[in-house]
Amino acid sequence: MDMNAKSIVRDAAIVLVLTFFGGFVIGFANPYGNNAVAIAVSNTIFSSIGFFIAGCLKKEARFQHLSKVVLLVWLASALNIFFGVSIVQWIASILFLYVTMGVGGGLSFIFVKAQEPNQQHVPPMHQSLVADSDCNEIDALIKLLNENPEGDDVCEWVRELERRGYDRESLEVLVADRGHDELARELSSIIRQC
Repeated sequence: MDMNAKSIVRDAAIVLVLTFFGGFVIGFANPYGNNAVAIAVSNTIFSSIGFFIAGCLKKEARFQHLSKVVLLVWLASALNIFFGVSIVQWIASILFLYVTMGVGGGLSFIFVKAQEPNQQHVPPMHQSLVADSDCNEIDALIKLLNENPEGDDVCEWVRELERRGYDRESLEVLVADRGHDELARELSSIIRQC
């Protein structure tokens, strides 16, 4: 499973756990009453909070990502059919999910600025790496590893990539995926020293 799919599953789990928690609290507070309105309000609040959290975690292509999260949450919520939700209600619930995605995802822009893929900050000493033959970040890292195996510039570039949302383990995997297993091992030892 790639990083993007993992983040979609993670964010769908966040939304589902929060809405489950809200429904559980409502059911626990009034186990014998009609809780339809309370559950609807709870689901609205908690799914919006879930999409807010997911939006804060995703800096690039936020609404595209959240749309995929909506679809996964919606498919997972099909289980509600076994608990009294009609198929028509389940089908219509996707509209509710898109509304709460809009609210939560929109609010996330207030707290976490979106990162535009073509407007990323590149430290001046590394601008030539990105400019050369339109390299992307991982190709620039590979180029640095080839040119400077001691790792001083590599550590600085790794820290920059971490600020852009990469984690250290994924950098090693991405370098290896490009057919540079030896460089990935070098990167692993350099990262331990950073």
